Amino acid sequence: MKSVIIVSLLSVILFSCSKNDTKKSYPTKVYTGDQTLTTQNDLDAFAANHYTEITGSLTIGQSGGTNDIISLEQLESIQKVKTLTISYLKSLTSLKGLDNLESVSYLRISYNDKLNSLQGLGSLVTIGSASSGGLTVQSNGSLTSFDGLNNLETVQGTLNVYGCNKLTSLNGLEKLKSLSSSLELTSCPLGNLDPLSNLISIGGALSLSQLDIMNLDGLSNLTSVDRVLISGNTKLSDFCGIKQALSGSLSAYTVQNNLYNPTQQDISSGSCSQ
Repeated sequence: MKSVIIVSLLSVILFSCSKNDTKKSYPTKVYTGDQTLTTQNDLDAFAANHYTEITGSLTIGQSGGTNDIISLEQLESIQKVKTLTISYLKSLTSLKGLDNLESVSYLRISYNDKLNSLQGLGSLVTIGSASSGGLTVQSNGSLTSFDGLNNLETVQGTLNVYGCNKLTSLNGLEKLKSLSSSLELTSCPLGNLDPLSNLISIGGALSLSQLDIMNLDGLSNLTSVDRVLISGNTKLSDFCGIKQALSGSLSAYTVQNNLYNPTQQDISSGSCSQ
């Protein structure tokens, strides 16, 4: 009986270790400057140096480049980069390989036609820096959600999402609590904002345009925002979710060309839906 218990305990310990030991450890190695990679061979050769930090910009893919990169898996050593741009990669389907990335001041993901997942960004808790930064996700034609950014809590800068024509959900942003600048969601078929239920503060603008949302219930815990710009959402008739956020003073309030277009006073007085 004792031997059975010992074997069972060893099995549990070994299983636990195998689960927690999924990330490789690399000695600190810094690349000073900027780097642009447009081919898989270039990426693999650069990755072979096992840099853990890049002090400047890492640009993966660019307009007019060869852009035959299909995998980022060789970049697993990178933990910190100032600016990371991933764009114009016609065959890239995921961001696996960036699993060790813990710090980035500005992250831009754009024009990657087959990218259907943000898996690989799970180590990011904060994006941005005190001086500048943010996250831009633009024109990724196969992306349907933000799954992969499930640990993101803070964006020090703007979260800008634009023109992702299959992005129907913000799933993956459930832990997001604050934006030091703006939340800009434009021209995406988002049906609701429910995954933003933990978002408390927006230092800049709440800008929502040309979405498929019918209400703002996902923003019901938002307590502060500087500006409200909501337009062109032809199904939006319920603004009650931002009533609490409007209890403070705003520097600008523009609501137009939605199914319902209440004034700030309408929302504050309870006439927040049609």
